[in-house]
Amino acid sequence: MNKYLSLILLFLTIFIFGCKEIPSKEIYYIPKGFTGNILLIYNQSTGQNDSLSNGSIIYKIPKNGILLLKGNQIVTNMMYSKFYFYDRRAISEICFPPYSINNCSAFVNQYHSGSYRASLKSKQYDYVLITIGGNKSKSDDFDDSSIPSLIDGR
Repeated sequence: MNKYLSLILLFLTIFIFGCKEIPSKEIYYIPKGFTGNILLIYNQSTGQNDSLSNGSIIYKIPKNGILLLKGNQIVTNMMYSKFYFYDRRAISEICFPPYSINNCSAFVNQYHSGSYRASLKSKQYDYVLITIGGNKSKSDDFDDSSIPSLIDGR
């Protein structure tokens, strides 16, 4: 019986002290009128810290579409992700089919994550690529081998 009590106490200790709040959704603020590729690149020493608010990760995308982040990618449920255009005066929703399709000024045409490494000995770049367009047209082509030069040329 003592063995079972020890296991239960160990489990409870891990559960209580090991649990960390994990954000449930991501919110993207994108400059009004932006079309093309948005690139979030993780594990960058010169990147921004994650911005958390009410259980959500907030990403404010710069005008060039490339956001460097210090932390690791946090996996959330894409169904709850929200995308908005913003300017100084207003915020408008960008549709993310099939999850949202009403009153849209633009569409998320593509959303995927990946990693790039030129060779086994080179640095690995973990990223999320999001393509924003004015309609449901074909997504822009993207070559992940361009990531190192995009970081250097921001």
